[in-house]
Amino acid sequence: DADPSSFDKPEFKQQVLESLVREYVLSAASRDLNLRAPDARLVRLFATDQQYAFLRNPDGSLNKGLLQAQGMNAAQFQERLRLDMSVSQVLGGVTKL
Repeated sequence: DADPSSFDKPEFKQQVLESLVREYVLSAASRDLNLRAPDARLVRLFATDQQYAFLRNPDGSLNKGLLQAQGMNAAQFQERLRLDMSVSQVLGGVTKL
């Protein structure tokens, strides 16, 4: 229901740019700090977090069809989760200062 003309507004463009810069800086910080979620943590998160329940098949495996509909494969999804976890660690350290 978004108005396509709102994407051309300077405020929207500024928000997108700031978001991209923030994501880049946090990703770089997580790489510099060698933060990377191990496979076991990903498996545990995916198996227990209800946020990801819609991506699980009844047997607990990953629903690859849903990922493909999002333009991702299983490896890309795992890397995205790893990045999100690493960024959370960076943000957690910053907010505790």
